[in-house]
Amino acid sequence: MKKPYLILILFILLVIIGTTYLSLALFGSIFAISTNNPLFCDFVHGEEYRDSCYMQLFHSTRDPHLCEKMTTQRFIDICWFDLVRLGVITDPSICSKISGYKDACYREFGERTNDLEYCKKIKSPITRQFCVTDIAIKLKDLSVCKEAEIDKDLCYYDFALTMRNSSICKKIETYPDFSLDCLALTLKNESYCRKIESGVGRDVCFAILAILTDDHSKCDEIHPEDWYIKKERCHELLNLSKECTHCLDETNPRKMFDCLQTGCPNILE
Repeated sequence: MKKPYLILILFILLVIIGTTYLSLALFGSIFAISTNNPLFCDFVHGEEYRDSCYMQLFHSTRDPHLCEKMTTQRFIDICWFDLVRLGVITDPSICSKISGYKDACYREFGERTNDLEYCKKIKSPITRQFCVTDIAIKLKDLSVCKEAEIDKDLCYYDFALTMRNSSICKKIETYPDFSLDCLALTLKNESYCRKIESGVGRDVCFAILAILTDDHSKCDEIHPEDWYIKKERCHELLNLSKECTHCLDETNPRKMFDCLQTGCPNILE
């Protein structure tokens, strides 16, 4: 074979190889997802783009090995925590590998096992509060509220509302308005709403009570200048509660109220 032809053949082969590699680098994610093969992700340029390819494949396979291939901490955290949340991973030591979702990871195991030791590992006071409170409610054990350096009064508040137990409301000492709100919602008695000093707290109390009792007249108790909840919005929420019945399944009236505001898209402009 003459030398010019050999050079031409080598050039064509290099073009084919180069084009194939470039195609894999640019469209690796598409090939990986369409063939369900992570090997195509290996050709994707850039750590974040490569990890994004692994993540897209992970969403369809939930394969833990894909988490091990990732090098970007953000994707690693999401990958491992997703497996924890789905119950695929049952070993709590995985939380030490997770950076951004470490507190959420410990909370997941705490609530799954009803073990306060996991709650105590949580650094965020708010997340620790939720963890301990949820365990107290699940166990129906009010004494749990005194554990893990949390605000026990807030725990009492959520416990009382969820259990609809007005006697617990009287244990709330630090926040008088919370105690009154608690009594109003557990007893369905609007007179306690009127005693609340905070204008916003008072009006929200009336709005939740209106939904609990299916009574539009309670919406009219809301101050016309309130910036948080308007009378019109209260009436709107009450009407929508008949459509968004899944929100009414919430045992905690506060969570029911939040659900109506966020779980039914058509109430928000």
